[in-house]
This record gives sequence, C-alpha cells and structure tokens, in this order.
Amino acid sequence: MLLCFQLVFLLMFVLAWVRPFVYSHFFLILFLFLGFCLKFNAHLFFDYPFVEPVGDFSGSPQEWDRALAGGAAAALGVVVFKFLQLIWYYFYPSVRSAAGQLVPNWYLRFPGFMWVSLILFSVVLYVTNYFFAFYQTGVNSRLVLPFGLGAVFAWLCYCGSIIVFYLMLDWEYFRRKDRTWPLVWSLCLLGVLVSVSLLSRATVVLLFLSFSMVLIFHKKDLLLQLWGSWRWRILVLPVLSLFISLVLVSWFRMNTYHYESSAVSAMPVPERSTASQIEPSPLEGTGMTPTLMFVEVMRLGVDRWIGLEGMLVFAASDARGLPVFKSILSESPGTGINSIFQQLSNSPYKLMKDFTYLTLPGASALLFSSGSLMITFGGMLLLAMFLSLFECFTFWASQSRFVTSWMGVLMANAVCQMSFPYLWGVFVVESFLALCTLAFIIRRPQGEH
Repeated sequence: MLLCFQLVFLLMFVLAWVRPFVYSHFFLILFLFLGFCLKFNAHLFFDYPFVEPVGDFSGSPQEWDRALAGGAAAALGVVVFKFLQLIWYYFYPSVRSAAGQLVPNWYLRFPGFMWVSLILFSVVLYVTNYFFAFYQTGVNSRLVLPFGLGAVFAWLCYCGSIIVFYLMLDWEYFRRKDRTWPLVWSLCLLGVLVSVSLLSRATVVLLFLSFSMVLIFHKKDLLLQLWGSWRWRILVLPVLSLFISLVLVSWFRMNTYHYESSAVSAMPVPERSTASQIEPSPLEGTGMTPTLMFVEVMRLGVDRWIGLEGMLVFAASDARGLPVFKSILSESPGTGINSIFQQLSNSPYKLMKDFTYLTLPGASALLFSSGSLMITFGGMLLLAMFLSLFECFTFWASQSRFVTSWMGVLMANAVCQMSFPYLWGVFVVESFLALCTLAFIIRRPQGEH
C-alpha cells in the first residue's frame, strides 16, 4: 500500500505538466501532492508530531493502510481524469481553446480613469474589510449586513477585486506591450494589501503562483520580456513582497487575535505541540528551542497544506459509512466546532465570541468518510471534471489567461480545503454569477477588437 500510494502520487505529479494544460487541474494536483505525499514523507523521515489534530489515530499498520489507500484512491481519480482529457484532446484537437482579446472601447478610451477607480475601490474595500472582517482568517464578521450583502463583500475581498485587477492587467498589456513596470509593481503591492486585509499568509503565494503559471504556459513572450527588462529584480521583488506580507500579517494577526483578553486565554494550541512536550535545550531560556524552530519551519512549508490529517482521522474512526457521509454533505456551517469532523478529529479549538478556528479535512477526506474507496475515487474524478468545465467557462467569459488562472487556483484550493460542502457550493454559485455578469459586459459586439 505504501508503494501504491507513492507511485500514484508520483504519476499524478508528472501528469500535471503534460499538455493540454488546465490551470485548476494543475493546482489541484499540486495541492494534493503537497498535502498528502510531501507531508507524509516529511513526517516519515523527520519524526515530529502533526500540527493539526488526527483524532484517535494511533499509527497502527492497519490505520496507515486505510489512510494511504484513501489518499491513493483520491489521487487516482485525478489521474484517470487526466488520462480521459488526454484521450479527448487527441481525438478532438479542434476543441483546444485559443486566447482571444476582448478589450472594451471604454477601457481603451479611459485607461487612466479605470485604473484610478480600481485602486481607490481596492484600497477602500480592503481597509474596510480589515476593520469589519467581511472575510478574514479566523475572525467572525464584525458587521452584519442585510440581504446577504456580507457574502457579496466577502467574495469581492477574497476573489472578485483580483478578477477585475487581472482582467485590466491583461487589457493594459494589450494596449501597451512596451511597458512592464505596471504589471510587476501593481502585483506586488496588491499582494501585500490583500494578504494583510485577509490576515492570510497564503494569499500572496496564490497570487504569485497564478501569475507565474500563466507566464510559463501561455505567455512566454511576456516572460522573456520581463526577464529582459528586469533581470534578477523580477525574482527579488516578489520574494521581498512575500517577506513583507508575512511580517505584516503575523504582526496584524497578533493584534487582531488578541483583541479581547478572553480570546487570548482561549487561543487554540494543538495538543501535540504544547511546551510541556518539547524536550529541554540550551536555548530554553530564550523561549525558542531548536525543536520548536524546526516545527515552526515545517508548519509553514509543509503542514499548512491540507490533506493527510483528515484522512488519518477517518482511517482511525469507526464512524465511517454512508450515513456519516450523507450527514457531512448536508451539514450546516453554523455547527462550527460542533461539526462531525471537528468532533471526530478531537479538535482543540474552543467556541469564542469573535473568532472561529476549525481544522480542515479537505474534499478527499470528506469523501473517504463514506468508508468507500470507490466513492473517494469517483468523487475526486467528478470534482476534477467539474473544475475543468468551470475553467472552460471562466476562459470563455473573460478571455483572460490571468483571470482563468486565478479562478483555477482558488477553485482547486477550495476543494483541497473543503470543510463544509455548502460553503464550497456558495462560492461556486457566486463566482458563476459574477462571471456571467463579466461576460455580458465585455463580450458585447461594440467592445470587441
């Protein structure tokens, strides 16, 4: 089973680079590989505890076999979809989409006004979000809006404003191919602004990742132009932006999460990472032991990716079965820390007034809660298929590789970090309606060039 697990994930990772290239499928494979294969091997070669809770998992061979079988089944579903896609494109090569360029007349006439409007809107939106938390990691919204407008503002913060930014970035490069500095500086500054507002260290990574994949797979001319104009600076600036965002987000998190004294006392600490379980060290007096430093590095680089822990929870639980799976599918997000997975995982997070912390299972683990490898395999196959179809629609609506890549990385991330299927469905519906509106605006006959 270990060999099967390793080989399936290796095959999946290799197939991610095989054309035809689908952004959402590539990101799905990348996140699954990081959340399962990389994490498993890191814990195999470096003996340190899992950061997220793993329920009643004891590490017995039988439990490991079940967990690795579930992970392999999920990866195999993605692999089979890739093979089906390759067969489809081989027999029907005419379906391969080519990027058009739909630039509205009003943008070509007033590009400066459009960018000033976008900058002002983004600054106001993200500053407002910082104070009222329409969408912030672990923070409950501080302002309840009528008619469900809070969900709209949350979607704009998480996704919508960056769609508009990427779309206008594409239009601006079409208008002035000789200028590359707006692309670089605006991307770096926006990454810092969004990550701080959302209190999310991953946002700037996802932003740069989506941009880079477009350059590598579909805009190599732009990649060469950027390298020719910027040289080593094109690598330094994103790294510097990432460092600044990490520092600022960490600082703002400390201020936000310690907003109330009650929240400080209830701050969640994983059971297996308590200070009492860290062996003494010469650095003990400094507050940071070598073991703690190692765990922190692994937590940021390896353990932040979702996947394996959720599978371990269900591999050790006797609650697996279709009744549990059906209950999870229909479970309300309002259950919060009392949800099925939170209880099975022995989550250490407590109920707090202004904050909500949950351990995330991911779609693969939720499918495996059925106790069926076939459901896990088939579910991931269907999800990979859905992501591909949604990406086709995104590209048709926007005619923008950047927008398509951004939606691809968010959709893949939403699948891999799925906790409540209902919330994932809401995100899909909101994105679909927004893209329909976008298509209506930019695909009108008078806007084509």
